[in-house]
Amino acid sequence: MTQHEGTERAFQNAYWDNHEPGIYVDVVSGEPLFSSLDKFDSGTGWPSFTKPLVPENVTTKTDRGLLMTRTEVRSANADSHLGHLFDDGPSRPVSATA
Repeated sequence: MTQHEGTERAFQNAYWDNHEPGIYVDVVSGEPLFSSLDKFDSGTGWPSFTKPLVPENVTTKTDRGLLMTRTEVRSANADSHLGHLFDDGPSRPVSATA
């Protein structure tokens, strides 16, 4: 999936509704990408985050597939496809409550 720009089915992947605290890492390289503290429910069925844990570990590139222009998010070291960046999420990080 990650090396061929694949997309897992919405609402049927292992992490879209995961609420456990932790760090999301690249499946190929193990580099830390996102914190569960920055995760929010986007309603899309995929895990969504307000920011990367280590900004240097995440890169973006222009994706002109599917007859539209989007911003693709990739891991910096393994070049894994992580999804797409959209600007309609929370304007600030979501606070975790116990």
